[in-house]
Amino acid sequence: MKKLHGVFLYTKYLRPCSHVLRPYRGLLKLLITVAVTCSVLLFIAIDTCTRRPASLVSLLGILVFTLAMFFFSTDPRQVTWRPVLWGLLLQLVFGLLVLRTHWGCLAFQWLGARVSDYLAYTHVGTQFVFGPGITDIFAFSVSCFSRYVPIHLSSIVSEA
Repeated sequence: MKKLHGVFLYTKYLRPCSHVLRPYRGLLKLLITVAVTCSVLLFIAIDTCTRRPASLVSLLGILVFTLAMFFFSTDPRQVTWRPVLWGLLLQLVFGLLVLRTHWGCLAFQWLGARVSDYLAYTHVGTQFVFGPGITDIFAFSVSCFSRYVPIHLSSIVSEA
């Protein structure tokens, strides 16, 4: 069909539509994003209300904390909402994957085990720097683990 009528359809219908819709491109993008987001949130709200309505309290908590941080900000007009909304969306997607799918739960258990194995290397590094037996002291072990894990992770992330 494209070979026979492609040029005709493009010049007759698509090009005039694109000229008409071009000034409203940002508005259309916003409307589609809002419609999809609202429909997903509505589905989750209805699905959760039928199963366990008390689970919606956590959604209210996220909204309250987000709005509180916005209102108590030094300059609320400077808040960039795109990363905030992306973070909330990622929380929602990961939560749905873990709680609603078996394979999502297994994947995050596997990932958690790999991260735990990786962070166990900080104990080996601590023993290398401070000598064996130092991690047996509870206060030192907690202190080193809470200090050296962020240093270890940030050095690995900055090298990648």
